Amino acid sequence: MALTRREFLQGLVAIAGRELLGGKENEVASFPLGYHFPFHYLGLPSQVEASKRFFSRSGGNMVVIDIKDESGNMSLEVDHPLAPKAKYAKALIEFVNWLRAEGAYVVCRQVVASDSVLISKHPGLGLKDKWGGQIVASRELAVDLYQPEIAEFQAAIGARAVDIGFHEVQLDYIRFPDSISPRYVNHRGENTPESRSAAVAEVLAAVKRTVNDRGGILAMDCFGYTAWKQNSDQGIGQLLEIVGPHVDVLSPMAYPSTYGAGLQEPCSWGCKPATKYPYEIVYWTIYRALERLAVVNPGAIVRPWIQAYTPLVKNGDVIKQIKAANDAGGMGAMCWNDYGIYPRLYP
Repeated sequence: MALTRREFLQGLVAIAGRELLGGKENEVASFPLGYHFPFHYLGLPSQVEASKRFFSRSGGNMVVIDIKDESGNMSLEVDHPLAPKAKYAKALIEFVNWLRAEGAYVVCRQVVASDSVLISKHPGLGLKDKWGGQIVASRELAVDLYQPEIAEFQAAIGARAVDIGFHEVQLDYIRFPDSISPRYVNHRGENTPESRSAAVAEVLAAVKRTVNDRGGILAMDCFGYTAWKQNSDQGIGQLLEIVGPHVDVLSPMAYPSTYGAGLQEPCSWGCKPATKYPYEIVYWTIYRALERLAVVNPGAIVRPWIQAYTPLVKNGDVIKQIKAANDAGGMGAMCWNDYGIYPRLYP
């Protein structure tokens, strides 16, 4: 019997975990569990060695490594006119090779629309407000996703990442800024949830073609609230009905601390404060995302980012979120901590 695309993806992303865990009897052990490795840590040999030790004892089977950070710095050498000189390129390749030898599923995190390095050299590629000024978001220069050069550049980065050994390319900041109202942004032509999401979808489609052609998988990070249809695109171009068809993996950032409004449904009490309900936040975010993807891309899988920072830093807090991901039909989970400090992924 032929496998569906969803079944194929599930098998592919789980194989490294099964080999590493050796068939360990744990209800959440058969899917990828990983953590984020910050960009600048590649330049610190002691941190790389510490991460190797943590990986070997954590119970995880996946690592997400920054290859392009929020400022536009890159740790990957890419032969492209828009690419900056790479930092830590040798350390990156050595770490990827070590992880693959250990049976890890290796993911690269590639920031798209926040890139001061690029825009400072190519200001014409920056996102402008309606008065012609460059938009700054989170202290970094925002990228104009309508520019075709951006999609081509991101595709080149993704291709190179797969070529050096990454199994999966994960696009982050693949959106318009959330810190400015869309009515003040110089959107080309229409300025609607559909038109903004179409611009994001074009970048996703270009990267996905290139990555898939090389045997890699494309993932997209999105806000947790993106999973709820009534939130529309939140002004940032993440309408799942439009961007969803162009991903293999959707990774909602289901950090309870970011759910200031709680959940309007299905929690009758609003699940507030959200940090008191990590299981419910993660469960319903994945459930709603899968529900909507089933209409436009039933082959896609959902693997959330979960919170491993204050106040949810205890092992039990992380385990609740991992269990929620599993119970809701997700395919793994990834821990986020700005300082790269994590609890064990299994009790």
